[in-house]
Amino acid sequence: MKTFNFFFRSFALGLVVFLLWPISSIAANSDEAWRFSVSPYLWITGQEGEVATLPPAAPAEIDISFSDVIDSLDLSLMVFLEARKE
Repeated sequence: MKTFNFFFRSFALGLVVFLLWPISSIAANSDEAWRFSVSPYLWITGQEGEVATLPPAAPAEIDISFSDVIDSLDLSLMVFLEARKE
């Protein structure tokens, strides 16, 4: 079930990226044309290394894979929208 959940989330994320790929359209009038653009942002990452807070505290090892990040993620979205009249 965990593999299916990861596959479904990956597929859904890929579909969103595909549908929101940077889109721009220009109106027919070049004198007073509106220009629209939509740009989604996507970061894929895992973490590995040591982290520490204060010098007397011992550092802690971390090793988080991308699939662990996706399993813990509830929602993340960042989109840049722009509308200009030229």
